Amino acid sequence: MGKVRWRSQSRCGFLLICNKSARLSKMPRVLHPHIVSDSHLCGGSPRIEGSRIPVRTIVVYVLHHGTAPEALLGYYPQLSLAAIYDALSYYYDNREEIDAEIAANAALEPPAPSLA
Repeated sequence: MGKVRWRSQSRCGFLLICNKSARLSKMPRVLHPHIVSDSHLCGGSPRIEGSRIPVRTIVVYVLHHGTAPEALLGYYPQLSLAAIYDALSYYYDNREEIDAEIAANAALEPPAPSLA
């Protein structure tokens, strides 16, 4: 008997085909062709290849400030939309790591001046 497979349409329109017995923890690692890490650039933080823009910057703009990924092209015309979405995908695959980087970098920023 062959392995039981199921098909599902995701919210993004991707067709998912998985073994019924597959576990999420056993899912293969996803490749992120636009994301690189180099200990000599950006302190080793994951960044978009060919730039010094860390994944955390994209995450903060899109998920914290509500900027549309397409709008980021206006700020960073050297990036492709695919690279921006790959940065977001990398974040979701490595959420704890990037959230820790965001928190560490936020702690380095001076507090906003009081309006009182």
